[in-house]
Amino acid sequence: MALFDQWEIPFIGKGWDHNEEPFVLDISFDGSGVVKKDSLSKIPEGTTTLCIKIGDAEEKKETKGRMKTKGSKGDNGESRYVEFPKGYIPLSVRTLSIEPSDSEIRPNVVYRGYWIPSSVTDLCIPSLPFPLSMIPEHIPYLYLYQQAEPIEIDMVPPTILYLSLIQSNLSHDLPNTIKELVLAINAPCDDIYIKPSFTSPIQLIYKCSECSSDKQVVSNSRLNIQTIIFFNKPLRLDAITLPSTLTSLILRPDTFNQSLAALDPLPPHLKYLSLPDTYEQPIYQNQHLP
Repeated sequence: MALFDQWEIPFIGKGWDHNEEPFVLDISFDGSGVVKKDSLSKIPEGTTTLCIKIGDAEEKKETKGRMKTKGSKGDNGESRYVEFPKGYIPLSVRTLSIEPSDSEIRPNVVYRGYWIPSSVTDLCIPSLPFPLSMIPEHIPYLYLYQQAEPIEIDMVPPTILYLSLIQSNLSHDLPNTIKELVLAINAPCDDIYIKPSFTSPIQLIYKCSECSSDKQVVSNSRLNIQTIIFFNKPLRLDAITLPSTLTSLILRPDTFNQSLAALDPLPPHLKYLSLPDTYEQPIYQNQHLP
């Protein structure tokens, strides 16, 4: 086992600065679906974290005797076009988030132009596909808010080293140019739907608090699952079979307070075991530790 300060646990969070307050840019659209440039706020000098929020459709028009919200889903192909003047976003920006609308109205959003500055290293977008020509060459971190369709290899920019998305029943085909995949699991699941041709390390982040014991952790020998983090209390850790490929297991506060015998046998290649501050059980002579 390694000392805590020597740990090099694969973790996508190392590349994201979540502590800095972002500058939030709310955008609205004119009747043709184009960004209202005269309503754009000036981005303060020195801004390093920028969050672009796509607003709800405001304009309504009467079509064939009925009122219809412009840009709503199934709206005869009507779209909203997200484009800014080149240079509008300053070169100080390192983290750029493009947040989808949380409204039930989900328009077709088209991204165009070359407004993402070359300084950006962390990019958060609603989903793939996304215009590859818009993404600067040196962006290693990509976060997907809500992937709505299966990912194909050619959708992922070749410069992306770290990809983060939410687990779903969609089957994704990912390139091995990705150095690490982070999957957030918010509900019970019995499999990870990543095609086995993807061999890079996978990190699972369990945030679900109500899971059946037989679907708490995926023991998937087809994939290279190396890190598991529990953020919520599992129901029965003694019912878990951890994947044999696991090298890091992190238990956050209040997730586990049983004897290590409940996890016995631990995976043979486990290097890092982080127990919560609330752990109160004795550990005798490294019993149950590989």
